[in-house]
Amino acid sequence: MPPRPTPALRRRRLALAALTALVLALHGWVLGPAWQIFQARQAPAPSRALPVVTLSQVALPAPSPTPPPRPVAPPPPPAPQVPPPPEPAPAPRPEPAPMPEETVPPPPDRPRQEADLDRPSEAGPPPSADDEAHALQPLVSPATWLVDYTAVKGSASGRAQLDWQPLNDQQYRLTWRIELAGREPLAWQSQGHVGPAGLMPDRMVEQRQGRDQAAVNFQRDKGLVSFSGPSTTLPLPPGAQDRASWLLQLPMLAAAVQAHWTPGRSTLSLPVFTTRGEDQFWRFALEAEETLSDAAGAPLRAWRLVREPLGPYDSRVEVWLARDHGLVPLRLRFTTPPQNEPLELRLSDGLPPVEPGTPAAP
Repeated sequence: MPPRPTPALRRRRLALAALTALVLALHGWVLGPAWQIFQARQAPAPSRALPVVTLSQVALPAPSPTPPPRPVAPPPPPAPQVPPPPEPAPAPRPEPAPMPEETVPPPPDRPRQEADLDRPSEAGPPPSADDEAHALQPLVSPATWLVDYTAVKGSASGRAQLDWQPLNDQQYRLTWRIELAGREPLAWQSQGHVGPAGLMPDRMVEQRQGRDQAAVNFQRDKGLVSFSGPSTTLPLPPGAQDRASWLLQLPMLAAAVQAHWTPGRSTLSLPVFTTRGEDQFWRFALEAEETLSDAAGAPLRAWRLVREPLGPYDSRVEVWLARDHGLVPLRLRFTTPPQNEPLELRLSDGLPPVEPGTPAAP
């Protein structure tokens, strides 16, 4: 067993160890950066050798001559923006004069769009044989008529009058009046000339309470029809009538063709103008020959003509013409929707005498 070192020896060993550690630490602090130089590093990969090409080894094509740039014309200056002229303001249309409500119209009045349904057109029915027949011969107007009627419309009753006055060989005045109890009296007065084609109205005036309210003007020199209320101007067709003159024109047409009439096949047509600016085309069909009676109960032979409605607001017009008394209207009936309450007129006084030369019944 080796001898244990003495305390003095142990102290010398510890001091020597401490000194050694101190020397090593100082060497490490001084030599640390230089030590990194000797650390192993990975060698970089050898770069790939690229072929060396010289200009002498490659024959380059000679550059083609570049054409000089084509001169570009400058764009034209933009046209000056001219503001569009302002649209002229539409001229104000004169408002039609307000018409009082019509309580008892003789021929029917309808809205304009409904009246157009009754105008002759290319798609409309062609003229009948009777229309063509009476156009080939002059019409003869009857002598003076002053005919009274009883009037009934629903619970209201009254009277009507047809006053036909030839003023001379060429001029006439015709008045048509209707009065019903509790309603405003109405009258239509037509004035004009008589020619080979029958009545040629110049002016028709509608009256209420004896005052002129509206008028239709037939400007024959211009071939136009104008109105006092609506600003509309319409062409004047041949044979045009107004709301009073048609009551005499229809018998005159019938007198020219009744000798060869056939019930169910014969028709008569005439244009009719109203104060509301309407041009209506009325076509009457011969329905039958009927027997009526006068105020004393004597039988009267009559032709019954009917104009059927062509639209929802159109009217049905029925006329009975006395065959042996100058074809004066013996009875008239107007049926207008939506009420469909007919206005019926029956001759009560003034039946014309049998005129000489009246065609005999077929």
